[in-house]
Amino acid sequence: DSPAIHKRRNAADRPQRPLPEGLERNRVIGRPSCLHGHEPMRRIRSIHSSRLGSNAIPCEIVNTFLDLVGAVSPALVIIPAMPHRWKPNVTVAALIERDGRFLLVEEETTDGLKLNNPAGHLDPGESPIQACAREVLEETAHDFEPTALIGVYLNRFTKTRTGDDITYLRFAFAGTLGTHHDWRTLDTGIVRTLWLTPDEIRACPERHRSPLLLRGLEDYLAGQRFPLTLVHTDISVTEPDGVTAR
Repeated sequence: DSPAIHKRRNAADRPQRPLPEGLERNRVIGRPSCLHGHEPMRRIRSIHSSRLGSNAIPCEIVNTFLDLVGAVSPALVIIPAMPHRWKPNVTVAALIERDGRFLLVEEETTDGLKLNNPAGHLDPGESPIQACAREVLEETAHDFEPTALIGVYLNRFTKTRTGDDITYLRFAFAGTLGTHHDWRTLDTGIVRTLWLTPDEIRACPERHRSPLLLRGLEDYLAGQRFPLTLVHTDISVTEPDGVTAR
């Protein structure tokens, strides 16, 4: 073997040095065979400054890092890490009417007892329609079959205890209430279920866990309905074998 090959092997065996702030080691990929010497380093510096604009990592950090890795493998290709992406919390809710009254739950929160539709978060591997049926069963001990979409709603909420700033994306459904399973224990935090008239719900906004409780009610009473086919869930969500590699 040539001295150069021994030098590269010895360098590769050395412990990796810590990366400068702003770079992640697992974003260092590739070793193109067509690139040799320090040309890749010059190309990376040029690409970084010309294509990334204001989102680029400061040049002095990039140059320092490239100088560090250059002695080990001059042909490394650096891809900047993706920034953190904001995402809303997806929830579902059921608007259930019987004889002019609506089924609500009274639940414990950090702000005391609050009223809400039977509602909850979308779980992995289920559609919003399936999630709604599950939440109604868990919180009220009733079977429930969604028959129409009332609306899709977005609201922002700050938790009193932690100060967390959370945005919720809610799918609200109307449907048919089925069998009551009185042997079931209600979900954690649910104190009781109750049936209230629209006027009784409107009269206590301070007790609502979400402003979407009243907004969904008014949309329901106004006759707003959309077909369930409006909410499509791909097979890749509900059946693991249906996931397509990309």
